[in-house]
Amino acid sequence: MTYFIHLDTEVTDLTALKIRVTTEGLYDQADRVYALAANMSWDGSSRDEFLNQLYQCTSKLKTLSNELHLLGFNLSRETEAWVFNSSGFSR
Repeated sequence: MTYFIHLDTEVTDLTALKIRVTTEGLYDQADRVYALAANMSWDGSSRDEFLNQLYQCTSKLKTLSNELHLLGFNLSRETEAWVFNSSGFSR
């Protein structure tokens, strides 16, 4: 049985770009959300607890955003490898 392996490089390039752009937005939004909350007029220990929880949440979001950005980068590298390897077949 013969199997064909195919990678649509245009789709993967576009997907990798969308991943990177989206992750940059997520990272920036996490900082903005925390800054907005930190500047609220709110006194008391509940504020401190909320900001602590929000900080932990936004930190996790930024970490996951970085991981997703790396996956987008890896997808770009995979696409480049496919293009390079397929160029050997067209000679």
